[in-house]
Amino acid sequence: MAVRTISEQQVHPVVTVDIKTSQRVLMRMLVAGIALAVLMILNLDLIESIYFTNQVTSTGYAVNGVIIGLFLLGMFKISSILLTFTREERALGVFMANIQTRHPELTDGVAKESLIHERYDALLLMNYQRAPIDHGALAATLVADESTRLGVPRYINNILILTGVFGTIISLSIALLGASNLLQDSADFSSMGLIVHGMSTALSTTITAIVAYILFGYFFLKLCDVQTKLIGTIEEVSTLHLIPRFQIQPENMVNDLTDLVYALRQVTENMQLAQRNQQQLEEQVGELVEGQAYYLATIASRLTSMRKILREGFRLPDDDSQ
Repeated sequence: MAVRTISEQQVHPVVTVDIKTSQRVLMRMLVAGIALAVLMILNLDLIESIYFTNQVTSTGYAVNGVIIGLFLLGMFKISSILLTFTREERALGVFMANIQTRHPELTDGVAKESLIHERYDALLLMNYQRAPIDHGALAATLVADESTRLGVPRYINNILILTGVFGTIISLSIALLGASNLLQDSADFSSMGLIVHGMSTALSTTITAIVAYILFGYFFLKLCDVQTKLIGTIEEVSTLHLIPRFQIQPENMVNDLTDLVYALRQVTENMQLAQRNQQQLEEQVGELVEGQAYYLATIASRLTSMRKILREGFRLPDDDSQ
């Protein structure tokens, strides 16, 4: 029966950790901001005609200001969350490096407030208390906690386009008010200016809301992708590396017993091979001892013959005669 062999990669599967996902999104935000600023500079005349010409009331300024304020607040919140995710990815990369190098302390160099450090501490505490580890509950808790982190960006993403609709409705109301005054007094030219102002404000608020929603919606989507990838990587690391360290399940015991049987089989085969080598060595030693005994017997016989020749040559008495 062939002995099963397990490769190093199977024993320590590698989890790919991209520690620059958040940084790439932040770089895209910077490039988008620069591109938007360049477009605004190149189209200053158009912007002035849409946003500042024929502004009879401050409605356009107020609504556009609210839209831009919400947009900037949301982008600032997204940037701060991405910076937090950057630290989390860096901590996860250090943790995986400790696992792959078999560092005795897996949390060495990992920030204590990071998610992977908190997950490791939770598993360590549950193992110390001899409590069963429910990975599903841990994952659900992490998802719930992280979903609250995106509360403000999610809210802004939902209402940003509605502010444009609200500004459009207000602007059309102003235009209808001017039209009503114009119908009552055809000589009232200020009413005509109010109609133009209402239509212009409706156009400006709609454009502002659409542009802000497109940009903010894209980066909010990328933020959700980064968060999903981070949580998925943490759960993958927990499944492959952390939970097997702290939890013993019947399936794991069967696998460990199977590996132990295969290891014992290898040891038995090695012992049998060593025993055969020992038998061969004993046979060689026996042959060597027999050859040595024969050699000594031959030397003794030759010495006896030499003594006899010497006694006869020098006419010495025999030992028996003495």
